[in-house]
Amino acid sequence: MVKRIVKQNIFLYRLWFYLYRKNRGVKISFFGADTSLYVDGYPRSGNTFLVHLIKNIFPGINMVHHFHAIAPIKIALSRNIPTYILARAPSEAISSNYLKEYSMSPRGGGTELGKHQADVRIACGIS
Repeated sequence: MVKRIVKQNIFLYRLWFYLYRKNRGVKISFFGADTSLYVDGYPRSGNTFLVHLIKNIFPGINMVHHFHAIAPIKIALSRNIPTYILARAPSEAISSNYLKEYSMSPRGGGTELGKHQADVRIACGIS
């Protein structure tokens, strides 16, 4: 519940970003005066692909991406920064995220793919 509130509130998100993420040694760019683009979306929706595509086409662009929260969208829109939110069919994004987490992680050892794939496909209504 607290995480949801922080991810939606601009002030709390900025505070969390600087206190938690930045002080953990994680190098992630945040909005600056020279930010010209914001790209985000639900995980496993093509975020990384689009970011690399944009960087290849416009090598000097300064963009912010991959926050997966509502507060950064609000920040970008309040600063009139062009914002692209990627969308993918929910059943595809959720099943892809599930399979990545549980089938390709060290705890799954990569061997659980077949075991979980059928369950995910049934739960998401994929035949």
